Amino acid sequence: MPWGALGVGTTVGADLSGLEFGELSDVSALLSLPLFALYGLASLVLAGGAAALRRHGAEAAALLAGGAANALGGAYAAAAPMFGALGGGLTGSNVGSNALFMPLQVEAAAGTGSSVALIAGIQNVAGSHASFLSPQRLVLAATATGLVGREGEIAKAAVAPVAVVLLLLAAVGVVASSSGG
Repeated sequence: MPWGALGVGTTVGADLSGLEFGELSDVSALLSLPLFALYGLASLVLAGGAAALRRHGAEAAALLAGGAANALGGAYAAAAPMFGALGGGLTGSNVGSNALFMPLQVEAAAGTGSSVALIAGIQNVAGSHASFLSPQRLVLAATATGLVGREGEIAKAAVAPVAVVLLLLAAVGVVASSSGG
C-alpha cells in the first residue's frame, strides 16, 4: 500500500476508477518504487464533495477522454502520466490530481483498450510525484529548509527526478499496453 499523499490519493483514485483499493494500491506501489520515499502528505481538496464530483466529473471526463483516446489511440498510455503530473502540479495534491483527471484516465483507458488498473495507477503515481512541483509545495519546502526566496532553485532541483519518474511511467505504460497488460 502506498503511504502519505499517495495513500489518500489511492483511496480516492480507487473510488473514482471503480477499482478495488488493493488492486490500485498494488499497481501504484510498484510504479512508485523509483522515488517513493521523497513525497509526503497532501491536502484533501474536493470542491463540492465526492458526490458532486462523481455526478459532473464523469460527464466532463467522458468528453475529454473521448477526444484524448481518439487523438492518441495506442499512444495514450505514454501520455497518461502527463495528465497526472498536470493535476499534481496544478493542485499540489495527489487527491486533487485524481479528482481532476482520474475519471478522464479511466474513460480513456477503456476507450483505447488499455488496462484501467494500469492507467489509474499511472495517474495516481504521476499526480503524487509531480505535486512536489506545485508553487505551494515549493514554498513549503523553502520555508521548512530556511531557503525562502530560493524556490526557483528548489524547483530546478526537483524537476529532474520528477521527469525521470514520468518517463519511467510512460515507458511502463507503453510496454504494458503493447504486451496486452
